[in-house]
Amino acid sequence: MKNLHYFILIILIYSSSLLSQNKSPEYGVKAGIDFYKYTSVEGTLNTNQEFDNNVGGFLGGFINFNIANKINIQPEILFFLHIRNEIINEIHLTNPDVAGIIVGGGLDLKVTEQLVYIPILVQYEIDKSFYFEFGPQLGYSINKKLSIYKNTFTDPSLDNTEVVNYKYDRFDYGILFGSGYYFNNHLGIKLRYFLGLLKRDDLIKSSSLSLNLQFKI
Repeated sequence: MKNLHYFILIILIYSSSLLSQNKSPEYGVKAGIDFYKYTSVEGTLNTNQEFDNNVGGFLGGFINFNIANKINIQPEILFFLHIRNEIINEIHLTNPDVAGIIVGGGLDLKVTEQLVYIPILVQYEIDKSFYFEFGPQLGYSINKKLSIYKNTFTDPSLDNTEVVNYKYDRFDYGILFGSGYYFNNHLGIKLRYFLGLLKRDDLIKSSSLSLNLQFKI
C-alpha cells in the first residue's frame, strides 16, 4: 500500500513539473455505467456470502496533460453509486457464556453505497483518436447503508430494518486498464476494467467493467 502511494505521488510531482514544458492541460467531464462485481474470498467469519452483480452509475471530471510524445497523464475524480443485494447464509451467533452455537440463520440485504474513486492513468496514443491506458486507482466509501428485507432467523422483527453502527473497510485500491476513442476534439468514449487488489472487510474483492462518455471542455 505504501509503495502504491509513493508511485502515485511520484507521478503527480513529475507530471506537474512538466506542465510548463508541454502544451496546456485539457479539462473535461465524464459520466457512465459500471458493471461491478464483488467476489467473496476466504475470511474470518463463519458465513456463506453471495453477491449480485449489479449495474451502477458514475460521474466526474478529469485533467489530461501531455508529458512526452504520445504519452499523457490523466488524473480523475469519480463519484459512484452502487445499489446491490447481498445474501449472507449460515450466520452462527454464539454466546460467550454458553458453549456452542445458539442460533443460526441468514440475511438478505439491500446495500446502497456511495464511493469516490481517484484513478491516475498513463495513456499511450496510437493515433490522434485512439489510445490505451493503465494505472492505479484509489477508492473511498463515503457512505454505506444496509437494510435487512428478509431473514431466516426466528425473529421476524429483523425484516425491513436498517443496520446501524455498521463498521466496514472504507478504502479500496487496484489497477485499471482500458482504451478510449475520441470522435472529434471534444467527445470521446472509453471502456476500462478495474481489478481490485484489497480484501475489504476480510471478505471481498471488487472488480468492474465500465463504459463512459467524456467531453473535453
